[in-house]
Amino acid sequence: LGSPAGAAEGLFRRLLAKWTAKKPGYLEDCFSLLYAVYAEILRARSAAYLPSDKRRQLEKSVRYLEGHYADESLTIGAAAAAAGLSESHFRRLYRAAYGVPPLRSISLLRLERAKELICYSDLTFTEIARRAGFSDVYYFSRMFKREVGCTPSEYKSAHADARGT
Repeated sequence: LGSPAGAAEGLFRRLLAKWTAKKPGYLEDCFSLLYAVYAEILRARSAAYLPSDKRRQLEKSVRYLEGHYADESLTIGAAAAAAGLSESHFRRLYRAAYGVPPLRSISLLRLERAKELICYSDLTFTEIARRAGFSDVYYFSRMFKREVGCTPSEYKSAHADARGT
């Protein structure tokens, strides 16, 4: 499954298993897997069009974003600087490579971290929001509902079996 097509196929297999099992929270899991499939398709499509020197520069910024997404003070300018790019050039390059703006990717990384913390910790939603990089728990809750399709509380209830409760 090393190829992009193989990665998408693996995600589709997981999607089918979730859909068939229909355990609590399966709809959210299915949507999450569909987004992952879409991301793989975008990554595969854009990979052929990005020159290798630009890809290397962008990879430095992507690693920076992945390592600092939970930092509330993270800026796109800092990610661009990590690769020696101007902010505007980084934004264009990132969107061309991944099909989404870098801020959207940061938000999605933060939400994925929040989902993990909701499922596998006993932290309050305020602490989960803070650890995932959101400075405001109300903004976190609104974004979570918009992107995941349910509130953090509903997500926690639906995924209580993941924690063994």
